Amino acid sequence: MGIIDEKGRLFGRLNVIDLLAVAIVCVLTAAVYVKLTSAYRLAPQYLLPREAFSVDVELRLPPDQAWMADYVAAGMRHVDAHSGRILAEILGVEPTPGGSLAVRVRLLVVEGQLDRVLFNGTPVVPGQRLRIETERCVVEGCVSSIPERVP
Repeated sequence: MGIIDEKGRLFGRLNVIDLLAVAIVCVLTAAVYVKLTSAYRLAPQYLLPREAFSVDVELRLPPDQAWMADYVAAGMRHVDAHSGRILAEILGVEPTPGGSLAVRVRLLVVEGQLDRVLFNGTPVVPGQRLRIETERCVVEGCVSSIPERVP
């Protein structure tokens, strides 16, 4: 008796075509799983207290969003729903001579690659757009400066 008989069955029990179809489905399922969960395997989903530190950042809102001065105020916070930690706190708001709005924010960040700091997975570098969702409004602007690191 051979490995594959005259009806195409493996050891007289399993059809080779069916076995191949099951193997393809298993490989595709594994590939989809890896693709969908890769972000959670690259970095921890939540900041660990020993890895996080605070950075003061100035965000510039464009002139067409100067009306946000009525809504954004010092003390507004972006709190993580899972851990209850304060991820961002607005320190102050000032109009600029160009008609835009400067918002000073303290961010809880982690150190990433190439000595960059990350806020919610986004590098905090001048020119980068950041979005901060507080309890009253959403502040979105470009990082204009990163003055200091607070321990």
